[in-house]
Amino acid sequence: MTVSDVTQRFTPVPADQPADELEQALLARWRDEDLFARTLAARAGAEPFVFFEGPPTANGKPGIHHVFARTIKDLFCRHRAMKGYLVHRKAGWDTHGLPVEIEVEKRLGISGKQDIEKLGVAEFNRLCRESVFTYRGDWERLSERIGYWLDYEDPYVTYTPEYVESVWWALATLYRKGLLYRGHKILPYCARCGTALSSHEVAQGYEDVDDPSVYVALDLGSVSGEVVPDADGMPGRTERRILVWTTTPWTLVSNTALAVHPELEYVELRKTDSPDTRTIILAAARAGAVLGEDYATRWTQVRTLTGEELVGARYRRPIDWLPYPEGTNHEIVVGERFVSADDGSGVVHMAPAFGADDYAAGKRHNLAFLQPVNPRGEFPEDLPLVGGQFVKHADPALIEELKRRGVLWKAGTMTHSYPHCWRCGTPLLYYARTSWFVRTSSYKDEMLSRNARVGWHPPQVGSGRFGEWLENNIDWAISRDRYWGTPLPVWVCDRSADHLDVLGSYAELAERTGASLAADFDPHKPNVDEYRWACTVEGCGGAMYRTPEVIDTWFDSGSMPFAQWHYPFEHRDALATRYPGDFIAEGLDQTRGWFYSLLARRRERPRARRRRTQDVEEPRQRGRPVGGVLAPWRGRGAALPRQQQQGVGATLVRREPDPPGRGALPADAQAHLQRDVRPIRELRLVALGGRPGAGRAATAGPMDPVAAGDGGARGGRGAPGLRRDRRRADAAGVRGRGRRELVRASIEEAVLRRRQCGQPRRVRDAARGAGRRLPVARAVRAIRDRLAASGADGRVGASRAVRSRPRRAVRCIARGADGEHPYTRDARPRGARAGGDQRAAAALAARVRGAEHERGDAGAAAADPRLGAEREARRARDERGRARDARGESQLPCTRQEVRQADAARGRGGVELHQRAPAAVRTG
Repeated sequence: MTVSDVTQRFTPVPADQPADELEQALLARWRDEDLFARTLAARAGAEPFVFFEGPPTANGKPGIHHVFARTIKDLFCRHRAMKGYLVHRKAGWDTHGLPVEIEVEKRLGISGKQDIEKLGVAEFNRLCRESVFTYRGDWERLSERIGYWLDYEDPYVTYTPEYVESVWWALATLYRKGLLYRGHKILPYCARCGTALSSHEVAQGYEDVDDPSVYVALDLGSVSGEVVPDADGMPGRTERRILVWTTTPWTLVSNTALAVHPELEYVELRKTDSPDTRTIILAAARAGAVLGEDYATRWTQVRTLTGEELVGARYRRPIDWLPYPEGTNHEIVVGERFVSADDGSGVVHMAPAFGADDYAAGKRHNLAFLQPVNPRGEFPEDLPLVGGQFVKHADPALIEELKRRGVLWKAGTMTHSYPHCWRCGTPLLYYARTSWFVRTSSYKDEMLSRNARVGWHPPQVGSGRFGEWLENNIDWAISRDRYWGTPLPVWVCDRSADHLDVLGSYAELAERTGASLAADFDPHKPNVDEYRWACTVEGCGGAMYRTPEVIDTWFDSGSMPFAQWHYPFEHRDALATRYPGDFIAEGLDQTRGWFYSLLARRRERPRARRRRTQDVEEPRQRGRPVGGVLAPWRGRGAALPRQQQQGVGATLVRREPDPPGRGALPADAQAHLQRDVRPIRELRLVALGGRPGAGRAATAGPMDPVAAGDGGARGGRGAPGLRRDRRRADAAGVRGRGRRELVRASIEEAVLRRRQCGQPRRVRDAARGAGRRLPVARAVRAIRDRLAASGADGRVGASRAVRSRPRRAVRCIARGADGEHPYTRDARPRGARAGGDQRAAAALAARVRGAEHERGDAGAAAADPRLGAEREARRARDERGRARDARGESQLPCTRQEVRQADAARGRGGVELHQRAPAAVRTG
């Protein structure tokens, strides 16, 4: 058959026609033919494939990153339509909440609730309503231009009266089931926006910041019922002090008590050869960290105490500007089990108005409650020194005041992750507030069960980032002290706060007021606040006023499965076939936003059809971007902001391992993998009684040529090496978090390999995209504990390196190069990295790992005799290795070149370095 025999079915595309002109002509033809509507009509009566479109906020411009996500959405919807399913694609608009309010504030040149109330709530909400669809045309034009079929003729809009009424019904249903309640709790609070945030909103706004790290030494008035005498020559000071640490000096103004752990050991120390005879008390485990590792040469131990002995002690607070309420306890040491010796001094400063643990302890011990901070996050004007200042800005002045009063022990800074408002970027305050909550903690297990049935892609997002967050789920704070949002349909009696009316429809509102509602009834503030009636509780005589709060906009958008149909007031039949969803594709940030609100909201929805397919996690799409955006209409060559780059490129569907020789990870990613991911996993293996390096297949990523079949593609879950380590963990009785650490490390490696990124920052971002950071600090503590247990601390350079540069030394120890890695060269004089030091480092590795293997294998061997035989064989190999080390035959890499060569060898196959390592470290 020749080319001329082929029947021509399509008109040839002119070679000189620009691509844009061709696409525009095709789009015009689709419009003229109304092709999208015709495809839906062609599938009328077919089995539905339910797609949920996450509603964007149309008062912000779309960006190029929306093209990526919408292309994925359109791909799946078209595929299912071609397979014969009916795929409705209803568009939606998220129109409430802070995004709209902040945009209007910027346009008006105002900021904060005071300015809004001066303008008037009615006028402000009118402007918000007008602002909602500022860029709706841009969104629709973008969707059409990229060929994304979406039904914009009949979208759901969250501010419409029909949608709001369905949300009211959902809230009333929760209340009748006992799941909606009002409580007074410590909540994350944004002082700029003037409202509390829910836990899933907080999770979106963490940033690394430098905060003060302050230790104060407070005078003790009595301990164990005995009065502490005054210090010689120091009027107003006592002989004994207790050391307290805080990273929020501004809360010291509200100090009420101190907390110690009843079972921790505390030491009382006096400075040697010093005219100051006063003593200091802190946790024994923290003395080295606070006073220096050589503190024993400069301080004399006076006595040891348990935390229980300190409970009930009296002290003098650091700043005495506020009076204590009568009938409360204050300036007292209490015992609390949340206190630890992991950081600080082992003594916790308590301010019940500004911390969840402090608040709970204050209730238990009847502690005084001091809250001198207004809703704007400022100290009152009449407070000395810091009056009128934002609390975070007052820290420097307060530190100087502590120094002037003679209680400042030392002050510095520390870098840590701190929550900020995800919309305006203001640091959050943990603030005692009255709020309305959904009791999600009461059905946490049900949410976990439902989440386990969702098909997440990639799967580790559902089991890791989202699943672990659900395990720590707390009640959902849904009320917001704002203006443009769905009003909370709760009316409260002005005589008794216990008398409530929670309405689930506009008909109920008309029934309560005794008059029909206007045809153009607006359910928003301030209109809805004008509806009042007499209290329905017999004999009360009070009046019912609506509580002033609006609801969390995430509750709005999470109601879309039923509220888009005005359920239960209309379209009951439609919901029966269009709920739950078969397919969702949104950004990673939505795992703790929209995905959570969808999952948490199922308690009040009706039962419906069985879901067949899978929800999908994809690049950032919904909501306003964090930074600036690259407009999709701009020319090529512009780069996405870093915040948006992180969300792009997430794996959508499962990929099979590439054939040998393809899919190699870039060199810098390989180095990151070998230095950070695998060593941390090996540390966890040791902690579980396993063997470092056990099972090459267990450490192989999904694109690794030597991966064990499908097990590698799932992050090592099916690899025989990991199965063996799980069996060891089971025999040793290890469960829960420790057991899951191995899988998580394999998942991180899988993410690194899937990302195929060549820049160090992108590699780091890819690992964080899996939902967690490498717990190096935890591994450092484990290494220190093992060194102390082996009696090796201080004997060789490696232990000194652990103390001085722990984050680097921990990697060396995990790789079996305790004393000879260039990371630890500062632990010994230059040029002294061979010979005796090398043998001493190898001996240290043998002692540390040998002790761990003895402890870890003991329980496993008792349960399985075969494991005992393996342990004996390994012990014999270790003995032979130690003998070679004693003869100076160790082959530890001790120069930079050798280390680089070893890393490169391990990156190519992970075999050579294992073979070259000394027997003291090579345990399998």
